[in-house]
Amino acid sequence: MNAQNKLRKKLTICSNLLIPLFLILSINACENKTEYELTVAEELNSLERADSLFLGYYFGMTSKEFFEHSRQLNSDGVITGQTTIHYTHDHLGHSVTSYFYPSFEDDQIYRLPIEASYDGWAPWNRSFFSDTLMVDLMDLYNQQYGAEFNFTVIPDKEDSVWVSVQSNRRIVLNKKDDMTVQIEFLDLSVQKP
Repeated sequence: MNAQNKLRKKLTICSNLLIPLFLILSINACENKTEYELTVAEELNSLERADSLFLGYYFGMTSKEFFEHSRQLNSDGVITGQTTIHYTHDHLGHSVTSYFYPSFEDDQIYRLPIEASYDGWAPWNRSFFSDTLMVDLMDLYNQQYGAEFNFTVIPDKEDSVWVSVQSNRRIVLNKKDDMTVQIEFLDLSVQKP
C-alpha cells in the first residue's frame, strides 16, 4: 500500500505541473497568429466594405442580377460565354483573356475565381509568360483598388501566393503554369458552412 500511495502522490504532482504548462503553451499558441491572420482580423474590423470587382460585378450581387448584367455585357460585345465567361481586354498594354464564373452563397456572389493569360503567349515568347502577367496584374489592381500585395502562405492555399486584403475583399494571385495566372476575389466576411 505504501508504494501505491507514493506512486499516486508522484502522479498527482506531475499532473499538477503538466496541466498548467499545457494551458500556458495552448494560450501562447493561440496568440501566435500569422501576419496574414492579423491583417484579415484588422481589415474585417474596419467599418468599410470593398465589394466592387470589375465590369460592374460586385460581392453580394444576386444570381439574377449577375445573369441580367452578363446578358447586357454580352449584347454590348464586352464578354462572351455562358457557363464560363470570356473577357478580353488590353488594360495592360497587350491583349489578355480572362475566364471566370462566380461562386454564390445564399444566392449572392462571394467568390470570383479567374484564369488569365496573355493572348500573345507562346513557349518562345518569355515576355508573355505568367510571371510577367502577374506583375502587370498587381500593378493594375494597385491602380484600380489601391491593392498592395504580399507574398505569403495563407490557410486555404498550399503554396505561397501574392495576396492583398482590403476590408472584406481578398485578392489572391497565383502562377498556375508558364501561361496562366489564377486570380481569386473572395469576400472574407462570408462564413461558409
